[in-house]
This record gives sequence, C-alpha cells and structure tokens, in this order.
Amino acid sequence: MDIVRAERLNAFDTHIRSEGVYAILGTGRLTWDDSQKGDWEPSTWQAHGALIHLMEGRTLIAACKLEVPPTDADERATAAAREIEPWAETLLHLAAARRLRDELLSADRLRNELLTELEYEELPSDDLMERMTRHSTRDDVLVVQAELGAAKPQEGAHYVRLMEVIADRYRREIARAQRIALAHAPDFATHPIHPAWVLPASLSQEEEGLAQVVAQELLVGWRGVQGLRDSLVTWSIHEVGLTRGRVQEISSVSRTTINRLLPSEG
Repeated sequence: MDIVRAERLNAFDTHIRSEGVYAILGTGRLTWDDSQKGDWEPSTWQAHGALIHLMEGRTLIAACKLEVPPTDADERATAAAREIEPWAETLLHLAAARRLRDELLSADRLRNELLTELEYEELPSDDLMERMTRHSTRDDVLVVQAELGAAKPQEGAHYVRLMEVIADRYRREIARAQRIALAHAPDFATHPIHPAWVLPASLSQEEEGLAQVVAQELLVGWRGVQGLRDSLVTWSIHEVGLTRGRVQEISSVSRTTINRLLPSEG
C-alpha cells in the first residue's frame, strides 16, 4: 500500500487519487472534540499529532488521529498506516456494506413515501417513480412481473412489491459483503486495530470506532456463514456424494451433528 505524505494538514485534498488503496498522512497541530452527546457547547482541545487517512480512490475508508510530539509524529504515523494495511481488503468490503446500508435506508424511506402517496393516489408521482427507478435493476422488475403478472397494468401494488424486492436485494448484498470481509480478515491477535482509528460518518451511521464496528460486522458475517452449515453438509452428502467421513474431515463438523442432519443416512 502506498503511503503519501502531505506537506500540510490542509493539503490532503491535493494528494487524492482517482483509484487504488493508499494512505495519506500528515503531522501538525490537531483539534480533538471532547463534547459529549447532548452538550450545549462544543468542548475541544489541541495538541501536536499525526493524521492518517486510509483511502480507496477518492473515498475515505477510515481515519486515525494520534497525539504525538513533533519528533515522533512522522514515524508513528507511518507505523499506524502500516499496521492498518493488513485490514485494508476487509475494510473495503465493509465500506461497501456501509454504502449498501445507506442505499437500503434510502429505499426504506422511499417505500414509506410510496405507501403514504398511495393512500390518496392510484399511482406514485413522477418524482417518486424516478427516485425508485434509481434503486431498481432489471432483475428486480422481472421478479415483480413474475409474481404479479407482466401483462397486468402497473398498479400501486407493483411499486410496493418492487421496493420490497429492492430492499431484499440490498440485504443480501450487505450479508455477502460481510462474509467476504470476514474471509479477508487478518489474524486478530497479531494485527490489532489501534483504538484511534474511526470510520467516517455516513447516512445510516455516525462516526464510530473502527475496531468496534469491524468486530460487529465480522460477527454478523460469521453468523451468516455458520447459518449455511446444515444445508452445505446436506448438499455435500446427498447431492455431491461426499462420504460422511470426508465431510467430517474437511469441515470438523462432528459425526453426531452429521447424523442428526441426515438421520436416514445413519
């Protein structure tokens, strides 16, 4: 991963690239926000430090702000960038999941608008249809047509079902991104995430500590993979023809569990 050094903290924008994964770092006087949720007045303090931005193209993936003296700032910033590098692939997929979650939130809001409009009109307004079209794919439309009939005139129910299909697709894509992120995660013990790393705010989430978010996302991804175990074991034996012993050897699933899933094969 390339590390780009900015001459000034306000010059990060001049180093942004159109593609690729890289880090921009700079040192100087930084401001920290000590405000608590609900405070009337912001509370801040300043100190010399280092700022690191993990980037994918023009998109900020994560940021780290460290309080360090000028003599150590460049070395500490470089070390922080190198420490996060093994997590880069995982973080890219989790960033995709966050973007999809924003799209899902937007689609859910559109569905609520649609339901409100359909209380008074037979069809949604042109503006709402245009915004729904931005979310839909040809496959989404085909699913609705297969369920409700392509020959029928498009009624309000078609658009309601379309938004449900779109939301379901976003949820599947989020789950897939989480599983892929888990597959790319480095060893947790040898590659800890410094607590100063944060994820930038998005439509669906406020700025959050990176390690906490990654842990939660990967646990969800793990749960999704674990949920495939029973169907995968059954398919491998019934359809593919692998022996029970081979499935047990490869997967470490106990023979008792395999026999429970396939009692007729016991």
